[in-house]
Amino acid sequence: GEWGRGRVSELVSAGEILKGERDALLKLIQSMRREYEAVQAAKCTQEDEMRALKDRMMLGGAARNRMLVKGGSAFNGLVRAMKQDLVEGGAG
Repeated sequence: GEWGRGRVSELVSAGEILKGERDALLKLIQSMRREYEAVQAAKCTQEDEMRALKDRMMLGGAARNRMLVKGGSAFNGLVRAMKQDLVEGGAG
Protein backbone atom coordinates (compact mmCIF):
# COMPACT_ATOMS: atom_id res chain seq x y z
CA GLY A 1 0.00 0.00 0.00
CA GLU A 2 0.76 3.67 0.07
CA TRP A 3 1.94 3.61 3.69
CA GLY A 4 4.38 0.80 2.85
CA ARG A 5 5.98 2.76 -0.02
CA GLY A 6 6.30 5.88 2.13
CA ARG A 7 7.90 3.88 4.94
CA VAL A 8 10.33 2.21 2.52
CA SER A 9 11.28 5.64 1.15
CA GLU A 10 11.94 6.93 4.69
CA LEU A 11 14.05 3.89 5.51
CA VAL A 12 16.08 4.26 2.30
CA SER A 13 16.65 7.94 3.07
CA ALA A 14 17.67 7.11 6.67
CA GLY A 15 20.03 4.43 5.35
CA GLU A 16 21.73 6.96 3.06
CA ILE A 17 22.13 9.41 5.95
CA LEU A 18 23.58 6.66 8.15
CA LYS A 19 25.99 5.66 5.36
CA GLY A 20 27.21 9.26 5.16
CA GLU A 21 27.67 9.38 8.94
CA ARG A 22 29.46 6.03 8.87
CA ASP A 23 31.87 7.30 6.21
CA ALA A 24 32.52 10.46 8.24
CA LEU A 25 33.20 8.37 11.36
CA LEU A 26 35.60 6.11 9.46
CA LYS A 27 37.54 9.15 8.24
CA LEU A 28 37.64 10.53 11.80
CA ILE A 29 38.90 7.19 13.16
CA GLN A 30 41.60 6.99 10.48
CA SER A 31 42.67 10.54 11.24
CA MET A 32 42.80 9.83 14.97
CA ARG A 33 44.79 6.65 14.35
CA ARG A 34 47.38 8.56 12.28
CA GLU A 35 47.59 11.24 14.96
CA TYR A 36 48.00 8.60 17.70
CA GLU A 37 50.76 6.85 15.73
CA ALA A 38 52.56 10.17 15.22
CA VAL A 39 52.34 10.92 18.96
CA GLN A 40 53.63 7.44 19.82
CA ALA A 41 56.55 7.84 17.39
CA ALA A 42 57.43 11.22 18.93
CA LYS A 43 57.18 9.71 22.42
CA CYS A 44 59.52 6.85 21.47
CA THR A 45 61.97 9.30 19.92
CA GLN A 46 61.91 11.44 23.07
CA GLU A 47 62.43 8.39 25.29
CA ASP A 48 65.39 7.31 23.15
CA GLU A 49 66.89 10.81 23.38
CA MET A 50 66.43 10.83 27.17
CA ARG A 51 68.03 7.40 27.47
CA ALA A 52 70.99 8.52 25.32
CA LEU A 53 71.36 11.68 27.40
CA LYS A 54 71.34 9.68 30.65
CA ASP A 55 73.92 7.27 29.20
CA ARG A 56 76.17 10.20 28.25
CA MET A 57 75.76 11.70 31.72
CA MET A 58 76.72 8.39 33.32
CA LEU A 59 79.70 7.95 30.99
CA GLY A 60 82.86 8.97 32.78
CA GLY A 61 80.96 9.30 36.02
CA ALA A 62 83.78 7.85 38.13
CA ALA A 63 86.34 10.30 36.77
CA ARG A 64 83.95 13.21 37.29
CA ASN A 65 83.25 12.05 40.85
CA ARG A 66 86.99 11.87 41.61
CA MET A 67 87.41 15.43 40.33
CA LEU A 68 84.54 16.63 42.51
CA VAL A 69 86.00 14.90 45.58
CA LYS A 70 89.45 16.33 44.91
CA GLY A 71 87.99 19.79 44.34
CA GLY A 72 85.93 19.54 47.51
CA SER A 73 88.93 18.34 49.50
CA ALA A 74 91.06 21.21 48.24
CA PHE A 75 88.34 23.72 49.09
CA ASN A 76 87.85 22.25 52.57
CA GLY A 77 91.61 22.29 53.12
CA LEU A 78 91.76 25.95 52.10
CA VAL A 79 88.92 26.82 54.50
CA ARG A 80 90.70 24.98 57.35
CA ALA A 81 93.98 26.81 56.60
CA MET A 82 92.21 30.20 56.56
CA LYS A 83 90.50 29.43 59.88
CA GLN A 84 93.81 28.34 61.38
CA ASP A 85 95.46 31.57 60.21
CA LEU A 86 92.70 33.57 61.86
CA VAL A 87 93.08 31.61 65.09
CA GLU A 88 96.88 31.93 65.15
CA GLY A 89 97.09 35.52 63.93
CA GLY A 90 94.14 36.85 65.87
CA ALA A 91 91.30 38.84 64.52
CA GLY A 92 93.34 41.87 63.68
